[in-house]
Amino acid sequence: MGYELYCRLLEGAVRGLKKMPPAEPPPVNIDLPGDAWLPREYVPDFRAKIDIYRRLSRATAERQVDDLAAELTDRFGPPPDEARRLLDFAKLRCRAIDLGIDSITRHPGMIMIGHHDRTKIDRLRQAAAKKNRVIRIVDQKTAVAPLHADTLGDPNKLLASVRSLLALA
Repeated sequence: MGYELYCRLLEGAVRGLKKMPPAEPPPVNIDLPGDAWLPREYVPDFRAKIDIYRRLSRATAERQVDDLAAELTDRFGPPPDEARRLLDFAKLRCRAIDLGIDSITRHPGMIMIGHHDRTKIDRLRQAAAKKNRVIRIVDQKTAVAPLHADTLGDPNKLLASVRSLLALA
């Protein structure tokens, strides 16, 4: 067992005994189209790349992702589209965590949102309604948001639409 794994297990056990929430963010499955990764030409060092992915996966606030983006720009230059999209997905995941969202998936004509906090989704639905956006609560764990036709074929517009929707709450 490696030192980092030992520390994570120990921290998890201590948090459990103190009845504290887990240190690691809950998983959020984001299934949207578009390339999101760190190209070898941008981050050539494998260890640095793994460290960046690890830090992105542990980010729980958009500010942490912004700080990492600034660090990447300082170290490697302006990020290419794939890396920028990876950072955008990380920000979206952070926002989803705040809203109790477990998954964001594109389906024909809509975005399906899996959640575990009905109160937060209701607040998001109400905020969306004030901005003439629609979120329909399907059941206790699912909500859907219809998509405009102009966002269906463009991954960047789709991502922007989902981010703007989650920013309403």
